[in-house]
Amino acid sequence: MKKLPNYLATAIWILALGLFCNDLNAQRRGGGPAPRPSGGLSSVTGGIVGQNEHLSRNRRSLRFSFGDRGDAGKAVMSSAEMMRMQEASRERAMSWLTKQQKEDGYWEHTHGRVAHTGMAILCYLSNGDLPADHTNNGKALSKGLAWLLTQIRDNGALQDGDRMYGQAIGTLALSEAYSLTKDPAYGKPLDDLINVFLKTQNPETGGWRYYGYPTDKKSDTSVTGWVVMAIQSAKMAGVKIPEELSEKNEVFLKHVSTGKAGGIYGYTAGKAKPSTTSIGMYCQQLMGTRKGKRQDESASYLNMHRPDPKHSHQVVGCGKYHYWFYGTYAMYLHGGRSWADWDDKLHPALIKYQETDGHWKSEGPHAKKTGDVIATCWAIMALNAKYRCLPILNPKAGGSSSDSNKPSEG
Repeated sequence: MKKLPNYLATAIWILALGLFCNDLNAQRRGGGPAPRPSGGLSSVTGGIVGQNEHLSRNRRSLRFSFGDRGDAGKAVMSSAEMMRMQEASRERAMSWLTKQQKEDGYWEHTHGRVAHTGMAILCYLSNGDLPADHTNNGKALSKGLAWLLTQIRDNGALQDGDRMYGQAIGTLALSEAYSLTKDPAYGKPLDDLINVFLKTQNPETGGWRYYGYPTDKKSDTSVTGWVVMAIQSAKMAGVKIPEELSEKNEVFLKHVSTGKAGGIYGYTAGKAKPSTTSIGMYCQQLMGTRKGKRQDESASYLNMHRPDPKHSHQVVGCGKYHYWFYGTYAMYLHGGRSWADWDDKLHPALIKYQETDGHWKSEGPHAKKTGDVIATCWAIMALNAKYRCLPILNPKAGGSSSDSNKPSEG
């Protein structure tokens, strides 16, 4: 029998592996996270791993997976060299992040221990790590989650120096951890945590700001984006969400939107920016809005401002990594050519700007308040997006969006 050419044999192997990964992901979506045997279970491939095996080995199979949301999951084929660079970049970044953890289990570079720790937890989960893993990453994650649980007050408040940011990011971290592990310790406080958002949502315009209503009379896209992520993640985890939360969020997003199809978003109202448009687009996707003219307008606008390793970037607000994080999640879920064009530029750009020790520098007008830990977390989560480890990248609970039961626009 004539031997197949190497390139053809490799292509067949890649296709088979992609279909295998899709089947495992479909099984997990249908019945929730698979139970973890004593030897450990990879949250990415579902395969049993040894207690000391590094999960990055299992994640490698997803490099060629064609995804689990149709066009949204189609991974962009990278060269072998780029793949090796991505793996090295990710490992340096995770190693740096682990070294920043404090003895008590939290992270803090500037202010806001809860927000810092929540972001770090999300990075480990997006990396395919779980708290039961017998690895350095798994141990750091477990320690971080344990610390975060101690910060919840009797009334469900999880706020510290970053106020509503801490409440939202901390809630999101616990919700994602619960969805992936089904550990009741992470799921038990979710009802109380979500109730805080109900009490602090602006009753007229929807949305949230730094302290929440009634202290803040206005809402902004930045804080609201994190709250929407937390709410939808909790909904996917089985928490009953009051309809008014989602309905008022639709009101807020409409209030800050511009563009012919309403797909360009501002901070509070008025002038739109790429960063706030990426947040608005992702919120619409999480709330169940189907593809149509509005999302196409958002995607076109973001791709006009996509990452580019060959050109300098205008640094505004929290800097490019904040924008690239949200933009990557939104474009990934949008899928198709828009995602392919974005992803082609994202990884070379992130690798170019990464420091040799693995972190990314905070930048922009808010650099001192943001800090390198948060900037690095944004970059890591963008790097890991195509691996689909986070449930929030596989929204299935839908929302109350008025478009969710309609045919797609246009």
